[in-house]
Amino acid sequence: MGWFSSGSPFDPDVEKATSESNTTENWNLILEICDKVGTSAINSKDCLKAITNRLNHADPHVVLQAITLLEACVKNCGTAFALEVASRDFEQELSKLLRQKHQPKIHEKLKLLLKSWAEEEFKNDPQLSLIPSLYYKLKQEGMDFNVQPDPSNRVSDASYFVLNSCNSPST
Repeated sequence: MGWFSSGSPFDPDVEKATSESNTTENWNLILEICDKVGTSAINSKDCLKAITNRLNHADPHVVLQAITLLEACVKNCGTAFALEVASRDFEQELSKLLRQKHQPKIHEKLKLLLKSWAEEEFKNDPQLSLIPSLYYKLKQEGMDFNVQPDPSNRVSDASYFVLNSCNSPST
């Protein structure tokens, strides 16, 4: 796994936010993680490492929660986190995850997230172009992105939790 294999100071919080024993998303902890990430490039990289480890977990429940946490961080932690998501390392990781055979709910949630980033959040920023490029490449290869959000799929909830502290300059 290379870049993502080493430990991260965010591991304990990310593991707690995506625990196998969680029955619902812990939005207080998710927002606390977003707040800790702030606009720091180092924190963004460390947090994404921890999330990526959970995206590769064997338990589908953990993976679904990691996807929710990932989206919350993209929506709440500004450019520094988005740049990490749009890095070559994570783009390759996301491509690998999308090509794996997961439970349908995981696969659909990942596709919805990539589509949203490519068509909205990352669309007009050349620094983030690897994500839209991946989306269009996978579409060209025949991956179907015409999926409807599952009402029980809470990935869109992250858009309601925008923290001002994550979007302000770090002190």
